[in-house]
Amino acid sequence: MSPSTRIVFKSQVRRILSMAIALILASCAAQNTASNISDDRDRESPAEAADVKAVLDSRRPQSVSRDFDGCWRGSVDDADTFVRVARIPSDSLVTIDCCLSVNYELCFDASSSQVRFTALGLRFRINSQYLQTEVVPLDNKSEVTYSSGKFAALRTVDRYKLYTKLLGVPTNGAFISSKSEIRATYIDRNKIYVEGAVEDLCSEAATLNCEGQTWVDSTWHGEFTKQDL
Repeated sequence: MSPSTRIVFKSQVRRILSMAIALILASCAAQNTASNISDDRDRESPAEAADVKAVLDSRRPQSVSRDFDGCWRGSVDDADTFVRVARIPSDSLVTIDCCLSVNYELCFDASSSQVRFTALGLRFRINSQYLQTEVVPLDNKSEVTYSSGKFAALRTVDRYKLYTKLLGVPTNGAFISSKSEIRATYIDRNKIYVEGAVEDLCSEAATLNCEGQTWVDSTWHGEFTKQDL
């Protein structure tokens, strides 16, 4: 190969390499741009979040199968899981332990799409060497969030007042809110299977270290039986 031929050949090689590098860089830039666009599209905008909230807030009560009609009762002696979330100081007047036996009642009215879920008591023990405690139910709110055939999901909030006495002298006490996600599955005309996931919060009791804190997260399950009208 003559010197002039070698020069032309090297020039062509450099040109080809430059073109290849340019193509690679362009491809990478396109991929990065596409990736960024995809990420932006996957991210929910404030307007979309507001639209979703508006739909949820305006949704109508979910209808349930007439198989669920009536009241069902069950007793749960223990929790499947029990996690003390709040870090209660070692010198606190109150400790929380698992678990109380709780009686539940779940009532459906298919004609009006109304539901009532009540827990007769909290799911944990409030212990203290110094305080006397009494828990009194205040109110309950329940709603069906989804239903399909032999399955129904509902959300419920129970509120309790925790009355306390220190050496016989009444103190401010506290409020406890139990937020439950309930799943009910119809088995037969006399039985349903129920699961619950519960978040217990305590508020308005700074002296008990529970000002707006989640005290306990727990789950449970049980079989409920149909009650005669």
